[in-house]
Amino acid sequence: MGSTVAEAAPPGRAHAASVECRNVEKWFGELNVLADVAFSIPAGAFVSVLGPSGCGKTTLMRAIGGLTGVDDGEILVGGRRIDGPPPEAAIVFQQFGLMPWKTIYDNVAFGLTVRGGGSKREIEERVRHYIDLVHLSGFEHSYPYQVSGGMQQRAGLARALAVEPQLLLMDEPFASVDAMTREILHDELLGIWERDRRTVVFITHSIDEAIVLSDEIFVMSRSPATVVAQIPVDIPRPRRERTVRGLPQFAELRERCWDLLDRGGAEEAARS
Repeated sequence: MGSTVAEAAPPGRAHAASVECRNVEKWFGELNVLADVAFSIPAGAFVSVLGPSGCGKTTLMRAIGGLTGVDDGEILVGGRRIDGPPPEAAIVFQQFGLMPWKTIYDNVAFGLTVRGGGSKREIEERVRHYIDLVHLSGFEHSYPYQVSGGMQQRAGLARALAVEPQLLLMDEPFASVDAMTREILHDELLGIWERDRRTVVFITHSIDEAIVLSDEIFVMSRSPATVVAQIPVDIPRPRRERTVRGLPQFAELRERCWDLLDRGGAEEAARS
């Protein structure tokens, strides 16, 4: 049985969409990947989905994003049952997803162009705004191979933000960058989220990352995956990573998450 995020983000934000999973099941042939997944996320919340590699986190994200169907149950975005990609959502992928033959500018503009995001001038203004927001000004005419991994991921984030989604789905977006760049990107993402408070569902297998970023952490079991715990992150905002790591609450939350993940592994070993 699912529950709701303990501390909802400020209400009444037109640019944020709620998410609800109602007893979702997903199978790939004989393999049960998602089992009775049920939860509710209010508009404007930042929720991380934490679990071991291969447990079904990305499958859940793809289902919320309408990229894969479910075999039972239903998913609602903004109160409406989805049947395909919801127009309110945008996705940031782990492997950047940039088109190598397009410049940074054209990559960021791509979603807007496909969706018909206004006149040429309106698209240009919005693209330049989000390129500036992620600190890529001056690299608009560079190609992905000419910039670092961190800069490529900033471009992927700018592309998603440029369509001004009500729901931002992020699939381990910082997993392939180095530790220092990851910390910088965490702080930049927090700053962007604190400014706009769009709903974010963030997939990760990093406990530290989940604590630093989230209002609440959904801990998933091993496959077939279900949500075994929803842990509120009672750390005041605004946050910065280096500050958060020094707080006593950080260590307590980290221990609790590890305990849940270890317990899941022990239960799986006992069944085998």
